[in-house]
Amino acid sequence: MSPRIRGGGLAGRPLSSCARSVSPGVSLCGVSDPPSSPKHARSHLQEAAERCMDQHQSAMNLTQEAAEDMMAIWSDPAVRALMENDPTLDLDDNARHFMAKIMEMAKPSYKPTTEDILNVRDPTRTIETLDFQYHKAKFRVIDVGGQRMERPKWNLTGDITAVVFVCALTEYNQVLREDVKQNRLKESLNLFDIACNRRYPDKPIILFLNKADLFRERIEQTDLSVCFPNYKGGCNYDPALAYIKQKFLNIRKDKSKEIYMYETTATDSSNMEKIIVAMMDIVHKQNLEQSGFN
Repeated sequence: MSPRIRGGGLAGRPLSSCARSVSPGVSLCGVSDPPSSPKHARSHLQEAAERCMDQHQSAMNLTQEAAEDMMAIWSDPAVRALMENDPTLDLDDNARHFMAKIMEMAKPSYKPTTEDILNVRDPTRTIETLDFQYHKAKFRVIDVGGQRMERPKWNLTGDITAVVFVCALTEYNQVLREDVKQNRLKESLNLFDIACNRRYPDKPIILFLNKADLFRERIEQTDLSVCFPNYKGGCNYDPALAYIKQKFLNIRKDKSKEIYMYETTATDSSNMEKIIVAMMDIVHKQNLEQSGFN
């Protein structure tokens, strides 16, 4: 779920974003007959699903009726089971967070919390630049998307000092939106190969293995072997994380290439601090090399 949340509250198309996030459940209600639900309950869900896909989808504001319909669909046991167990469903990891407070979000007085804002997912579709200063050091962060259609824009970033690469650990049992036959984590590894060995072979990389908290929960239910058949560590966080880390490190052709690796959570407000610390180290080493010290 990616409602556009700004400091002053919800803006843009929050409702349509919510509706898209529950669309897998909406589709289920339209084609299945949950055995645990009485007939009148299934009819109610069908009606809620139709409203979500029709009138709620085009609304600009999250109404009480829309929130009630979404909650009815989300709460259905058959829908929840499908959400949890079908990796082909296009449901963002932050759906639980927003659905847990969907009724609150429908109130006119609702204002997003810091946690709400940090849970927003808004794919990068343009080249975005952020300039900031940390003490006496000035930084420029250039944000480009990793989706296949966005990758040609990498050539427009100009000269850079380092690469920040973000990979969601939870994607090991999910598929791409643009290619349902391709595993997301394997796609991230392929993309890391492009960034590390071809596009930026002489640049250090800051690698964020993101959503570590959600990965810890998911690995207890779904073995990493669904993505990597050779993995033998079972449903255990530490060996699974170590296996993924090694997968990324093995891609690096130049073994002397610096890779700063961090496990992060989706709502970690200190991520920028991690980037700054790594960048300060990178710049310091580059200055030493330029001065003839190794």
